[in-house]
Amino acid sequence: MKIAIISSPTSPNTADLIQAAAAFDVEAVSFALKDLAFATDSFDQHPFFGYDAYIFRGYNRNYALAQSLAHLLLDRGKIVLDSHLAKDFVPSKFHEAVVYKLQDIAHIPTYSARNFESLLAAGFPNE
Repeated sequence: MKIAIISSPTSPNTADLIQAAAAFDVEAVSFALKDLAFATDSFDQHPFFGYDAYIFRGYNRNYALAQSLAHLLLDRGKIVLDSHLAKDFVPSKFHEAVVYKLQDIAHIPTYSARNFESLLAAGFPNE
């Protein structure tokens, strides 16, 4: 399987995803959304569209492009995390963790709180 990670290539989170993929013999490559360029009449020839699955991370500044790509990828039968990007905008890593949980995909513990004090008051670990 080949996975495209649309994120900042220098992000530690992107490096973690690539490392985790390698542990399962999955090829993972990162792409910076801001650096991608496409022509609508030649999507199918672009190497970006040759991956099996796409993980969108950190697309808030380029939301319109990310949403358009997610629509196109889903239309082409690709796996898109988060496919909600193609429907509604949910800018939340917690939401992503819920999606993983619902699909029984192992994921690091993820918390939701309005602020750090609330997180500590709820008894969650201070890491």
